[in-house]
Amino acid sequence: MFNEKLKKIRLKYKLSQKNVADTLGIDRTTYTYYETGRSTPTFKNMCKLCKIFNVTPNYFFSEEESNEFQLSDVSISEPPMYLEANKSEEQMLLLNFRLLDEESKKKVMEFVESLSDDGL
Repeated sequence: MFNEKLKKIRLKYKLSQKNVADTLGIDRTTYTYYETGRSTPTFKNMCKLCKIFNVTPNYFFSEEESNEFQLSDVSISEPPMYLEANKSEEQMLLLNFRLLDEESKKKVMEFVESLSDDGL
């Protein structure tokens, strides 16, 4: 069940296995094992997967089978805008941003705003 839902949400968000594996800091083969049910992620990687896909652990482990995301399982009604991105660099930047703590996100935003102020 977990492995099927993991693959389903990754495909819905149009991410490659490599994108997700790189974000987790693991080999793509290891991530493939998650999707095929040959292994399960560590607690730390499970937390990261929930952040990446903006879901609660309940999404992955609930008994309900649904073709659509449940609002109780996700905090947004549509996939995040970054998932529409065509460039792998943009996807990786935004996936990694989601894993930052709030203070680090604030610093990144301040830096980006400073670049914008400089006319870049």
